[in-house]
Amino acid sequence: MLKVLLEGQCAKTKTTLGELCPRLRDGNKRTVMHFAAATDRVDIVQFLHDACKDLVTMADSEDSTPLHLAAAAGSAAACK
Repeated sequence: MLKVLLEGQCAKTKTTLGELCPRLRDGNKRTVMHFAAATDRVDIVQFLHDACKDLVTMADSEDSTPLHLAAAAGSAAACK
């Protein structure tokens, strides 16, 4: 799922997210929302926010939330 997101296959990502729990985490406790926010994928951030609002507040193993990663990447659009 994360590979599909990072490759920018939005349509397939949305289908996959509809089938899988959006709370899945990688080894660093990052969710798909973390990766979408860090890579300025505002379309996926919005989709995830609509599907599961609490993903925004979930911290990874370094206590970074998706908002922290979006800000660090300079993605003002993902921060909104």
